[in-house]
Amino acid sequence: MSRLLIQQMMVAMLFASLAACSKPADDPGLIAVKESLPATPAAESISGADLFVLACQGCHNIEAGAPHRAGPNLFGILDQPAASQAGFAYSPALQSSGLSWSRASLAAWVVAAETLVPGTWMLYHNELLPHEVLLLISYIEQAGPLTQP
Repeated sequence: MSRLLIQQMMVAMLFASLAACSKPADDPGLIAVKESLPATPAAESISGADLFVLACQGCHNIEAGAPHRAGPNLFGILDQPAASQAGFAYSPALQSSGLSWSRASLAAWVVAAETLVPGTWMLYHNELLPHEVLLLISYIEQAGPLTQP
């Protein structure tokens, strides 16, 4: 099976899993997604903050008012239109995508940005497991308000 097909299947799975998820940790949809994921041995446990450092921090900030890096600052991006952070040069494909950042769209972006928005780019290529993607998205959600000040 090709890597692209696997990525497309993961994107579809994440969209289906996260579409019903809402913010509360006790949301039945989120609980069902978490319960459907493979268990992670305690020795391999990792936090969303650790995942951000490993997978994102090289290119992104997540603190309010911090400058952009190779990628835009991610503070408060959930519930915002994609390509809307002032002062960052986004790809024309992302600018014209009409995409808004939800938990599902952000997860799909992390899994396969170029599949979600053909013609765009991101230096990072996903190597996270599905449960790690969920941890990362939860961290990004908690690190900034759902809407910018």
